[in-house]
Amino acid sequence: MTESVSRRELILKEILQTEKAYVADLKTIIEVYKEELEAQGIISREQSKIIFANVEDLEVLNRTQVLEKFQKRFTALEVAGMPISGANMGDIFLHLADHLKWYTDYCANQPHALSMLKQLETENPEFTEYCNNLMNDPNGVVRGLSILSFIIKPVQRLCKYPLLLRELIAHTDPGTPEYQKLIEAAAQVNSTVELVNETQKKTEEETAEKLKNIGDIEKLISGAEKLQLASDTNRCFVMQGTVKKNHPRKKKLTPHQIFLFNNLVVIAAIKKKKKTLFLDWWAPISEVTVVDLSNSEDSQNAFTIERKQQLSKTDTKEKDEMPLSVVISCDTLAQKREWIKEVKRLYKDYQLQEVQRRITRGNGGNTGTSSRNLRIRSDSKFTEVEFGLSRVPSPPSSDGVDPETWRKAQSDLDNGDYINPPHFKIPGRWTDWLSYYSEEFGFPYFYHIPTQTTSWTQPQGWPSEI
Repeated sequence: MTESVSRRELILKEILQTEKAYVADLKTIIEVYKEELEAQGIISREQSKIIFANVEDLEVLNRTQVLEKFQKRFTALEVAGMPISGANMGDIFLHLADHLKWYTDYCANQPHALSMLKQLETENPEFTEYCNNLMNDPNGVVRGLSILSFIIKPVQRLCKYPLLLRELIAHTDPGTPEYQKLIEAAAQVNSTVELVNETQKKTEEETAEKLKNIGDIEKLISGAEKLQLASDTNRCFVMQGTVKKNHPRKKKLTPHQIFLFNNLVVIAAIKKKKKTLFLDWWAPISEVTVVDLSNSEDSQNAFTIERKQQLSKTDTKEKDEMPLSVVISCDTLAQKREWIKEVKRLYKDYQLQEVQRRITRGNGGNTGTSSRNLRIRSDSKFTEVEFGLSRVPSPPSSDGVDPETWRKAQSDLDNGDYINPPHFKIPGRWTDWLSYYSEEFGFPYFYHIPTQTTSWTQPQGWPSEI
């Protein structure tokens, strides 16, 4: 065996071994991280999509079109008693090259994925605990690696292919058809890698430009640096406008600028003499609601923005606090309607994600739901959660209900005899309670998501029309 033939065999074995390890890592990403994080309700489907993108497509591609074909080719040579160095891989790499464009989407998504990971590590203790437990398990499947180490695996593998092909070509006879196929495959792979790099660079530039614009807004507002507006790469600017806001110590309305982001509301006072903006009020979208106000002598085209929890207006050294609600007055009715519509839309987006996270959360809950069979819809009045063929939470005990009616309804639930898919309704800002209406009972019962218990008693403040 010549040195070149021996070297070629080592290269081919390295390609097979590293491909096998890579596909195993993709499987870990899907089964250990993506599916488990979704099933346990630790992250929402939207967050999962940002983090993992089209990783499932990549796993199918590399497992069926690369690894399995490599293994069959090697096995056939071994059975025939022929050396591994004679394996032809050019056609497999050519086929792979035709599909490597799938990697462009994954790689272009990397900045968003890394930002989401950073956000979850900061804001979601369950996520951090889950990932740390995996990483700290000495006998675990993740081998002590972080979730980030797995997320970047596809990018690393894509960049590895040109190097492997270069080595393989260098030890392949130039006078063979295999050599020409490898040359063609290498050209396509290199082209794809260049495209991926360009796409990723463009995405990073667009993200940087977006953050630069948000950073510019932060610079405009004195005191806004504490909000770190540009630190969240998933934050998007939605709209901005000049309005009038009630003064905490005066009856009159004063000019303000309101900035609306996909996850934050910021209101800044306009100081005309100094020609500057001063941070006056803010709240996460997850904490706000809007209430339309009728016209009065004091305000026209007004609405209030209310916040659930009190936030400190300044740092802890000072005592003043922001009010829980502010009155905003617009120049026109159309302007008021637009602001109300956008804030409600953004809150609804948040609510859908939160309800999905909560309802799929927990181990052994009696809903029997997972993110795979959960569908969520909403309109202006309520959010509807549909469980498809999954079993809904059982009704409470038969106390206070006709026993025969209760048994019939319970039997229908157990047997899955549904005329329509079972669903719960969630009014307004509610994310802890769901109501389920049974035609057998003729009235609803209520499901408490945090404790996974049901009750006949209507929660205090529950809208009567739902």
